[in-house]
Amino acid sequence: MREPAAPPPEIGSLLARAEELEYGAEKMELVEEAVRRADELRDLDWSFRTRMELVQTATFSGYPERLMVAFGWVLGTFQRDPERFREHVHSLLWQFKYVLHAAFEFPQIERKRVDELFGQMAAMLAENGYNRRPLHYLRWLTAMNMGRRADVERFMEKWQAEPRDGMADCRACERDSQVGYHGYCENWEKTCEAAAPILDGWQSCAEVPHRTYGKVLRALLALGNPEKAEEYHREGVRRISRNPKFISSATRHIGYLLHLKETQRAAELVEEFLPYALATANLDARYRMFLVTERWLEQTAEAGEAVSIRLPGPLAEFREAEACAAWIRPRREELASQFDTRNGTEYYARGVPAELLY
Repeated sequence: MREPAAPPPEIGSLLARAEELEYGAEKMELVEEAVRRADELRDLDWSFRTRMELVQTATFSGYPERLMVAFGWVLGTFQRDPERFREHVHSLLWQFKYVLHAAFEFPQIERKRVDELFGQMAAMLAENGYNRRPLHYLRWLTAMNMGRRADVERFMEKWQAEPRDGMADCRACERDSQVGYHGYCENWEKTCEAAAPILDGWQSCAEVPHRTYGKVLRALLALGNPEKAEEYHREGVRRISRNPKFISSATRHIGYLLHLKETQRAAELVEEFLPYALATANLDARYRMFLVTERWLEQTAEAGEAVSIRLPGPLAEFREAEACAAWIRPRREELASQFDTRNGTEYYARGVPAELLY
């Protein structure tokens, strides 16, 4: 196997600086600059390596659109000369999972194209000696996120029937997904049982337990344990703060506060995460944020209170809660229509509101 040359000094310096940073906008800027430098040098090996680093950084910094573009380049380059980049095949397959995780977030990606992506990954898994466990797992998650209930049960059975191998998702992520599944089915006791190994500190990863805290709040309230719900709410908010990757998680916490009629506490999270939602290309996250923000504005108006936070972008011109809600509502409805048309369900029009606004 050909050993890669050390990175040119300017690229190595940028990547070293990026390595010291937490995921976020600053890290993204450094990695994107490293990509530009590699392209300027016409160094194909480092254009490939820096883009793989960009895929990783974009995934965990909340920039799915940049993830998709960078991975498309990487995959195309690999397919043109697979032997040259053979050493990267495991990482490439792992990053393919990031793309399939993100695909449902873009309603403009048709179901046919999503299926094609799954087909491409299935072929690559087989070519490299891996089983279909991660493929069934991702199809299971996609079915849940599209509200396709029959497919949810079918792919869950297929996923659980396959043994773990070197391409299986981490155990913490798989368990966190099971927490989400039981919540999706409104089985509150199983939701909390599935979450216990995570919330007791036995399983964790880069995004778990961050996501898990928000997933158990409704279950805990339904089971009559508001003290534990409040404890997990506070810890969950602490972990996701200032990270646009966790817009969707933030909406669960806002929904919890709205259920308690805690409009002022909800306002703090709206102020923090609504700018991320307006900026992101993740339309699923934007829809969810619009949904809870609209309800927060309605509660604010019903209480006769003024909007007490600085609203971002086009909302900054409004002073009344009702006017802000009137701006959000048609945009939220249009997103729901786009998703449900693509998915062939009414999950965004009916299911997501029922999950977040209980």
